[in-house]
Amino acid sequence: MVPLPFEASIHCVNDGELDIQVSSPVLNGAMAIVDYADTANASSFYEAHDVTPTAADDSGTVFGLTLAMGGDYNPGFSSLYPCGTGAFFDEANVGDVMTYVVRVYDSSSSLYDCFAAGNDPSGMLDKSYPDYGNTIDHGDVSPSNCATFRSAQ
Repeated sequence: MVPLPFEASIHCVNDGELDIQVSSPVLNGAMAIVDYADTANASSFYEAHDVTPTAADDSGTVFGLTLAMGGDYNPGFSSLYPCGTGAFFDEANVGDVMTYVVRVYDSSSSLYDCFAAGNDPSGMLDKSYPDYGNTIDHGDVSPSNCATFRSAQ
């Protein structure tokens, strides 16, 4: 079997639902955590969501979550950010507005891998944006644990 790539897909299903998918070569992964914030604007709001395994085999683990959008922030259930054409998750150029930290944990709940990408991945890892206490295992979000990626756009 070819190992799964470590990647995330975050997109609006419709105006009211956000789909988060994470794949990783971790075998029998316990969970993934996706943190995100609008790092392009001063009124940034930080969210963290626990994403549960949906499939696993010898190539790795796939995690998935669907969130209700545009209401109150409730970890794993709903997001304050709305879906809409050209806004937040469906921005014209990925990474112009939003920044993401994607973490995957192994079967013993130890951090397996982490990356940050988007508008300001280094700022997210350096904790330059207020998290308002909206965190899950936030100590793992750091430059020493996570790689940073920025789109070439």
